[in-house]
Amino acid sequence: MPPADIPLDGFNRAREPKKLVLTDGDHVLSCIQQFELSSTVAIDWFNTHLRTAEKNDPRPDR
Repeated sequence: MPPADIPLDGFNRAREPKKLVLTDGDHVLSCIQQFELSSTVAIDWFNTHLRTAEKNDPRPDR
């Protein structure tokens, strides 16, 4: 697992919209031990950003 400063630097340089959710443990343990939190955050992100993109897709076949 990379040091925390590497992904945090990427987050800080990313443009909006963005949201940071920190959990205890490494990436894999967070997904397993805090499944309810991590899955809820992921689902919210997909619903917010992917469904919105799908609705705003100008292509006629979408």
